[in-house]
Amino acid sequence: MFDRNLLLLLAISLVTTGGHILFKKGAVLINSENISTWINPALILGLLFYGIGTLLWVFALRFIPLSKAYPFTFLTFILVTLFSTLFLGDRITPWYILGMGLILAGLVFTSIEL
Repeated sequence: MFDRNLLLLLAISLVTTGGHILFKKGAVLINSENISTWINPALILGLLFYGIGTLLWVFALRFIPLSKAYPFTFLTFILVTLFSTLFLGDRITPWYILGMGLILAGLVFTSIEL
């Protein structure tokens, strides 16, 4: 079973990933000639997700050494790529997938005995 620290770090990665996806969805709605387009639901929700992720991160650092917690920020790279292909139609190459696999392997090695 997962322990509390691992679940917390996974939650932070998911919330932060949600923020990134929402930022992208909101960014495409921005019109440089109309400043009010900067205030759109996707950007506001993305900021909310980012804020929640930051609060969770600070909370996590109370219990988890930074050297153990920080590698989980790389999980966000993998999740953003996965979700951007699913929800935004981004395309990735086999080399990119290999690179993500290496990042994931590094995350596994650095999180042993979390």
